[in-house]
Formats: sequence, C-alpha cells, structure tokens
Amino acid sequence: MHYYTGVHIRDAANNNALLTPSYRWNPLQINWGTPDNYPPTMDHGGTYPISVEVQNTGISDWTCGYPNFSYVLTYRWAKAGHGEVTGSSWASVCGTLKGDPSPMVNLTIQNIPNWGAGAYTIRFDIYVTSAYGNFWFSERGWRSYDVSVCVGGPCKGFIPAVRKDYP
Repeated sequence: MHYYTGVHIRDAANNNALLTPSYRWNPLQINWGTPDNYPPTMDHGGTYPISVEVQNTGISDWTCGYPNFSYVLTYRWAKAGHGEVTGSSWASVCGTLKGDPSPMVNLTIQNIPNWGAGAYTIRFDIYVTSAYGNFWFSERGWRSYDVSVCVGGPCKGFIPAVRKDYP
C-alpha cells in the first residue's frame, strides 16, 4: 500500500487550514524474520533483526545537512504502567525522497526494558537531529507506528497486531 505524498489535506470550511503535518512517514512492510512474518515472542537479552520499508509521505525530501542533520528510523519501548524507553538501535533514512522509491532499512530490536513478562509495545518513529531542536515525527502531529509484542511469554490471548491510538 502506498500513500499520497507531497500533499496536505485542508479544511475548506476553515480558511483552508492544514489538517496534516508536514513530517509524515509510513512503514510499507516490516520483515520480522519469522515463517509467518509476525513478531516473534521476545526475551530479555535477545536481539531481533528486522527490515522495514520506509515511505516518506511528507511534503519534502529527507535531506541531511543544515538544518536537519539526520533522519533515523528508531523505536521506543512502552508497557502499561511503565512509561517509555528509547530503543538502542536506529537506521538512517537520510536522502529518502518523498514518495518512491521507499528504502528498505535494517534495524535490530534489542535491549528490552526489564518490566517483567507480558505485552509490550514497540513504537516505531522517525527521529530528527536538527539545528532548531531535535524532534520525533510523533511530536509534530504524526503518530508513531505501534506494534504489540509478547515479551517473556506466555502472553494470555496475545494476538500480534498493529495498534492505532484512539482518543
């Protein structure tokens, strides 16, 4: 599935106000390296190499230089009652043009926080190092791409699914 790129959705009833953020992305596919391509049950201390096809659906290319020195795909760990911890690996997506082609990048899921067994969330996001202040795309109005994973199993009734935050 590909998404419209380089465009904004506007509110005609509100003086053409922008309804979409400028910084956007979508994972077109995630290869988990499992026979069914679902996230594996993960264990503390384990490493899980994945590949992600990243599409820039924003309004500009991700050119690394001044003022935005780097764009990286990375992730944060989350679990109910424990907050968030930034993951320890990342993949550069510098030079990604809006639209296609969409690069396939390699990322290692590792250093799982020791919050006990159960359902965790991996929040994939693009992080930008900028002269004007570093930021996550999710801080600029575009949601992270959240994937539920089972850590330390068994997870009762666990169904690997992509979640979308709802108000």
